[in-house]
This record gives sequence, C-alpha cells and structure tokens, in this order.
Amino acid sequence: MNLTRSYLPLTLIAFLLLVFFREPAYFLNPRIWAEEGSIYIQSYLDAGPLSSFFSAHLGYYSLYTKIAVGLSMGVLGLKLVAAGTTLFSLMIMCLALCAPLYLPSRYWDTEIKKATILFFSLVVGVGEIWLNSINSQFYLCIFSIYILLSETNRIRNGWFYFCSAMLMIAALTGVTSVVLLPFFAFKLFANGRFQKFSASDKNWIFFLVMLFGLLIQGVAFFYSLSHDSYGPRFQIGYLSNFPKGLLNSVMWVAQGQWQIISFKYTAPAIFITAAALMSYSFYHAVTASRKTGYLVALIVYISVVFTLLSLGMAGGPRYAYPVSVLIVILLAQQAYAAGKPWLRRSAFVALAAIALLKIPGYFNTKMYYNPNWETYQSQAGKVLSGEQDFIRVFPYWARKDFRIWFPEKLKAGQ
Repeated sequence: MNLTRSYLPLTLIAFLLLVFFREPAYFLNPRIWAEEGSIYIQSYLDAGPLSSFFSAHLGYYSLYTKIAVGLSMGVLGLKLVAAGTTLFSLMIMCLALCAPLYLPSRYWDTEIKKATILFFSLVVGVGEIWLNSINSQFYLCIFSIYILLSETNRIRNGWFYFCSAMLMIAALTGVTSVVLLPFFAFKLFANGRFQKFSASDKNWIFFLVMLFGLLIQGVAFFYSLSHDSYGPRFQIGYLSNFPKGLLNSVMWVAQGQWQIISFKYTAPAIFITAAALMSYSFYHAVTASRKTGYLVALIVYISVVFTLLSLGMAGGPRYAYPVSVLIVILLAQQAYAAGKPWLRRSAFVALAAIALLKIPGYFNTKMYYNPNWETYQSQAGKVLSGEQDFIRVFPYWARKDFRIWFPEKLKAGQ
C-alpha cells in the first residue's frame, strides 16, 4: 500500500489539525515574535525594503525572514503583517516537516515510519520556534537533514528543482543548514570513491548550494561584526557551559514539561527510562550497521556544533530540536526492524516515553502566547491612530522588552 495514494490525505489532515489545535490563537490573533519585529520589521521601517533586504543581522543573513517580512509589510501593510509572517512560517514548516512524504529514503521506506517521523517532528518541536519567521531556520535545518538522508538519485526532476530551491533558501537563512556542509561533501563519495559531476550531479548541486550558502553566511558574519550590534559569541569562558549544554542537546528529547502535580515524580522516572533506552539504542546503532551509525554520527556532530553556536554555549531547546528529530528517526528504524524483538521493544518503549513527555508541552504554549498579552493587531491600531509610537511584540518575559518603534509618518495612519 502506498502512503502517497492511500494515507496521504488522512496523514495531512491529522498533521494540520495538530498544528491548528496546538493553539488556535496563533491563527485567530497572529503575533510577531521578538527579533522578527524588533530587528527585521524595524529594519524594514528604518532602512526601507531594498536596503533592509540585503542587510545582515545577528551575525548571519536570513533570507526567508526577509521575504516573509518584506512581502507581508508590502502587500498586507502594518496592521496585517503578523498574519503574513505567520502564514509564511506555517508554509515553510509544513514543506520542511512533510519532506518524508515526498522524498525517497531507506530511513522512511514504509508508511508507518513516515507517519511516526511526521508526528514526532511536531510534538518534539519547542514553542520558541513555532510559527515565527525568525526561527524558520530550524525547520529548514530539518529539511536539509532530510535531503542528506534521502536517496537523491531517485528524486524526480520536478521534485529535484523544488528541493534545490528549498535548500537554497535554507542555506541563505541562518547557519543551521550550512553547518551540514561536511555531510553534503561526504555524499559525493560512493563506495569509497569520489564521484564526478556527471555521475552524481544532484549531490553535486546540493553540495554547491550549501557551499555558496556558507560563503554568504561567512560574509554576513564579518559584516555584522563591524556594522551591527552583534556581540561576541565565541568566548573561551563559555566553554565551561559546553558539557552541560551538550548533554541537554542530546537529552532534550527525553525532557518533559509536566504541569500536573501528580506527575511530579513520574516525569523523572520516565526521563530516566527514556535515557537508558536511548543509550542502548545508540550503542546498538553504532555496532549494527553503517545506516544507523550514520544517524549517530549526525546526532553527535549537530549536538556539538549547535551547542558551540548557542548563546553562551549553554545549548537550549531550539538548538536541540534537530537532534531530537534525528533521535526519533533512529528509534523509528529500530522500532520497525525485522528479526530483532528486544531492540524493537526497547525502541517502542522509548518512543512511547518521548510521546508521554512531549505531548503535554506541545499543547502548553502559555509561555509563548499568553492570552493576557495584548495582541499585535490591537497595538498596531493604536500606532496607526497616533495613540502610541511603538508596538511591544511577544514574548512579554521578565527582562525582555521587544518593541518596534515607528517613524512619525506612521502615527497618523499614513
């Protein structure tokens, strides 16, 4: 039975229902998130559409954020810009996470593996990156990983052009994808032999896209050092945070956000169980085959690199998200492996534990969208009527005050 012909509509409906009912307010009253407003919309207002489009911020260039903000501001205007950026973020997230449905791979070669990966790629995602263009780079990183794990020679031409465009957007949107360049280079080798362009043209094109993106991001980084308020990110003193940050990156998939008091002692027990099962999974993956060993190599590499790139080298949930998805892919291989009952049971229990830990947090978004916070649209109306000259954007956290300041001409609604 083919998922693309039989279960695809049901899978997509379930996927979209999970997206909407995580918190309907994201769609009913769209919001702007942090630097999405205080930096990218602010740059659009201060420098103009063209200048802001080519500017780098925060040490990297973010093409998709520029597109989302530029088109939303230009087409929908100030009051509806949040709806535009939300829709752009939803679109890129869906295209990225649904990649197993249209990319061929031995890692998701059955319907149940595809459904499992699709479901968990949602529920292990953190609220900080949810439906905002500034953090779309983490979903684009997931897409880049799916390209790495796909059988590129089986990608049809139409899909190949689409994937090339998506990969170019990923490479030019932050550094989360371009750091995978060594693995794209590795794909140029087959059976230990270097492949010429004529023998592996699709892998070569993907590699060159990543290489181009890395060069652009390098230029953006050095530009930001002298033209932006970008502070030093790599300090020797931060290395003391690295071990804990690395452990958090690997184990985030087994951490929950239980809100019910009766689960006070249950959650740590589930975490310990999941950690033990994951350790067994890693050990078996390394010793079993190159296929699963490759996943472990990706997990280790991304964990190390993302921890080094994180703020203060302390890691964090958004940096751990790609690692978590890779761990799910590994467990899915083992849960449906033939002739290995103990490994299958262990992987099934680990996936069940992850689901128990993550589903409550998936639907608990109050930290990222509190109904008591004033909506973007309400504040935009005040700016346009001249009542105030700023919009405070989400989140309303202690010691966080993200605002968009408006030129005089916008106060009167011009």
